[in-house]
Amino acid sequence: MFTGSSRAICYSGHAPGPAAGQETRLELHQLDRAVEEFRKRSVATSTERVYGSALERYKKYCRAAGRQPLPTSERTLCRFVALLATEGVSFTSIKCYLAAVRHWHIAEGWGDPHIGSMPKLEQVTKGIKSIQARALPSVGKPRLPISPMLLRKMRRVWRDDADSDDKDMLWAACTLCSSGFSGREKL
Repeated sequence: MFTGSSRAICYSGHAPGPAAGQETRLELHQLDRAVEEFRKRSVATSTERVYGSALERYKKYCRAAGRQPLPTSERTLCRFVALLATEGVSFTSIKCYLAAVRHWHIAEGWGDPHIGSMPKLEQVTKGIKSIQARALPSVGKPRLPISPMLLRKMRRVWRDDADSDDKDMLWAACTLCSSGFSGREKL
């Protein structure tokens, strides 16, 4: 059972520590420090750094837009992600910015802003994802097909670099895969 005042509480119960029935005086400020330490450890150090830079960008936006950063609103977040998207920030990074704002919102005592339950924000982020997916070229450089001529060139290079067994195994794997994909040409 807990009893207490604004400065300290007394606890008696079956927790490890003093013998049953004995009261232990807990200082609330010590518990507050423990709560803050546990909260800080809820994300990795690298995530904390990423969140820090994301929050600086969010606060900068709020200052420029004349908005209070906390508590946040769906309208503020929609405008913020639209700004990020127009600046070329990727959809994945935008999701990280939103996670940082949510984390900060909770840490500052405003509770969960329920970003995932904001329908207009969800539509805006889906639109950003859709537009960016269509605008981005395929990942990497165009890949040329592996032709028999290219395989022969590769085999000449392997003759100088690999052990005999390795060369044979590598050649077998490449020709099997290549013939399986094309099926028309003989090596």
